[in-house]
Amino acid sequence: MIQGTVQTYDPRRGTGYLTPAQRDDRFPFVVRPDEAGPLSAGDTVEFSVGGGRAGLLARDVRRVRSAA
Repeated sequence: MIQGTVQTYDPRRGTGYLTPAQRDDRFPFVVRPDEAGPLSAGDTVEFSVGGGRAGLLARDVRRVRSAA
């Protein structure tokens, strides 16, 4: 699993972007509310990367530490 930080998250849509800790890439992600719990910008998460229809996508997003 890769660790990173949530940059943006829209809880109504369940979509956002995150940045891996060791790289400058940005990956989009989609989660259902029951999968990752409540996320917010600045949260530390673990995730894997896989192919999506439009390129790479963060998958299996799970919060490790809250930003608050």
